[in-house]
Amino acid sequence: MGNKLKTVLEQKGIHQKDLANEVGVSEAFMSYIIKGHKQPSVALLKRMSEYLGVPMDDLV
Repeated sequence: MGNKLKTVLEQKGIHQKDLANEVGVSEAFMSYIIKGHKQPSVALLKRMSEYLGVPMDDLV
């Protein structure tokens, strides 16, 4: 998941800090997700996809 999320963030010019703040998690936790060390819950995945304007499938 991390590589896909990182790609979407880069394409949209969004920093992981901004995404973390928008979806209500710490920047450290978002970093773990992007690095592949943690997996987001379905609810968090949905919030991320809505904020980024992409289908959840594009993030996993």
